[in-house]
Amino acid sequence: MLSVNDQVATPTILHAFELPWDGTGSPDDRKALAAASSQSSGWTGAMLYAEFGGGLAPLTGSGSRRSVMGTTTAAVAAGTAHVFDRSSIIEVQLASTDFTLASGQTQKLAQGFNRALLGEEIVQFAVAEHLGAGNWRLSGLLRGRG
Repeated sequence: MLSVNDQVATPTILHAFELPWDGTGSPDDRKALAAASSQSSGWTGAMLYAEFGGGLAPLTGSGSRRSVMGTTTAAVAAGTAHVFDRSSIIEVQLASTDFTLASGQTQKLAQGFNRALLGEEIVQFAVAEHLGAGNWRLSGLLRGRG
């Protein structure tokens, strides 16, 4: 008989944000986005709602794929946009220890690989080094990507 362990469902982590205008549509149209996630792989998704006129209106479901998110573990030094920064690092603690990040070659970065929203700045990273327990060191940075 096959025994399968139940996966614990943990609460939803939700971050709402806006991204800089990407050149499509009108630059005056604001687009709110949301990233939903959880600390465990047992999470099955969440239904998202918005408040309209004192009531809640359903927007959409998040799907069951968790957004990879976390927080920086130290202050992030200022950086220069449009320059490949090989000396600065960003250290992050991901929301779940089973999240992984991948390193990417320069050609992949040019195609948009490894983009991350860091506060109000979009960055890209070429090197992701796992430090253990959900901690990662990001380097080979491209800053101010949006």
